[in-house]
Amino acid sequence: MFDWQKERTKRLVTGFIILCVLAAAFGLRQVTPFIFDGFVIILVWFCVFEVFKAKKLDSRGVRDYYIYPYIAISYLTFLLGILVDNPFPFWLHIVLQLVILFVLCLYVYIMSYTDKEFLKECKLKKKDVGKASFGVVLDYMKLIFYPAFLLFLLVPINHIARWAEVIPEGTVDAVPVVSLGLFALLLVFVITIMTDTAAYLTGKLLKGKKLVPKISPGKTISGAVGGLFGGVIGSLTVLLVMTTSTTLQQFLTEQVGYANAVLWVFAVIGLVGAVITQAGDIYASWVKRKNGIKDFGKWLPGHGGLMDRFDGLAFNSAFIAFVFMIIVLV
Repeated sequence: MFDWQKERTKRLVTGFIILCVLAAAFGLRQVTPFIFDGFVIILVWFCVFEVFKAKKLDSRGVRDYYIYPYIAISYLTFLLGILVDNPFPFWLHIVLQLVILFVLCLYVYIMSYTDKEFLKECKLKKKDVGKASFGVVLDYMKLIFYPAFLLFLLVPINHIARWAEVIPEGTVDAVPVVSLGLFALLLVFVITIMTDTAAYLTGKLLKGKKLVPKISPGKTISGAVGGLFGGVIGSLTVLLVMTTSTTLQQFLTEQVGYANAVLWVFAVIGLVGAVITQAGDIYASWVKRKNGIKDFGKWLPGHGGLMDRFDGLAFNSAFIAFVFMIIVLV
């Protein structure tokens, strides 16, 4: 018989450990942001591996060793662009990522022709090798986009301050807004956590009509609305805490507008971030249901796999990366 009390205890303990790991990652980031990069790379690897297994892509011709080059090359290319005397423009990083993806897709297509097991399967099922290999490339591209590329965006977010400068009042020299990366990362994580927590608590308390019963029976409309409020509260809380830094406050005011405009802008960011977080949760539920599994993994007792905890955050990281690209570059 299902022991809810035991399951709830596991969820609480695991959740506390997750928060401690995140706190440690953010704390060590203050020593050097490259430590946080390491945390992200490990997260990306485990999440990609979980989605790879969940979709049973190995049975469809995608090999796990196709994945590793993307994670390594993407990060090394990014490092090349930020460690030089004049960091690459932000748009150039995007172009380089697209080039890397194209080259790796070509690599996967060619490798399919040398995969004896894949060729044997094509022969048995009387499939055209060219079309089947193209199908492998499509599956590979989907895996690279979700979750590898989306979660990898945490790396440029972590270093966003390299493209942000402000001239403090009373001075003439521009200085980097060093707290901008921490601010952006906190928005990603706090909006996601507050959205999930508020949605869960509101849904349990108010119950009501199901949001998407065929995909995720546990989600309710009341919970989704509560999650929106959680996202807004999370965004504004991070803003109020971080703008104690006068440099960051001045930068946001200059880029967004007067002080009241900043509050409204980040309230909207919290609202949209909450919507995107919940959309990510629903998409992950659809992927799991389509593949006949309950959780992506078993790494986290009571929670499933890492991807079960970071599904909404993956989409939210893309949204925050887009927002800060506009704030910094426009």
